[in-house]
Amino acid sequence: MNKIPYAYAIGSIMYAMLCTRPDVLYALSATSRYQYDPGDAHWIVVKNILKYLRRTKNSFLIYEGQEELAQDTVVDSNTEAEYIDASSAVKEVVWIKKFISELGIVPSIVDPIGLYCDNNGAIAQAKEVPTLDNIADPLTKPLAQQKHDGHTRSMGIRGMSDWL
Repeated sequence: MNKIPYAYAIGSIMYAMLCTRPDVLYALSATSRYQYDPGDAHWIVVKNILKYLRRTKNSFLIYEGQEELAQDTVVDSNTEAEYIDASSAVKEVVWIKKFISELGIVPSIVDPIGLYCDNNGAIAQAKEVPTLDNIADPLTKPLAQQKHDGHTRSMGIRGMSDWL
């Protein structure tokens, strides 16, 4: 395995992922963990990622313009507003938790940090997003090809033939 350019292949995939192909993020993060001592199975997975990129080489990420950026957020209900506020609070808590852990002054925080919300609708909305609706799933878990393709299309990844 020492003669196979595993780290070079991972770097090439990472370049593609950072520039235009976030759909390979999960697979790349799983394979990049084994750069120090990759096995045959890891190399096969990397080759499969490269085959996928070759098969979908005419696909790219499309940013839909700035119309969506004109307004921060408009909510139709108190539930949506509470959910957005809770989401912002969670982001801050995660950042603070990482920051405190990296300082090394306090022992690592391993216990979950509770977040309290008094809006039942927002709590229900935050409980679970089904895989059929969660377009971020290709970034976090392996999916069947049909679901993966549908979610990447929802993310804004399009084939060249769609725009010509």
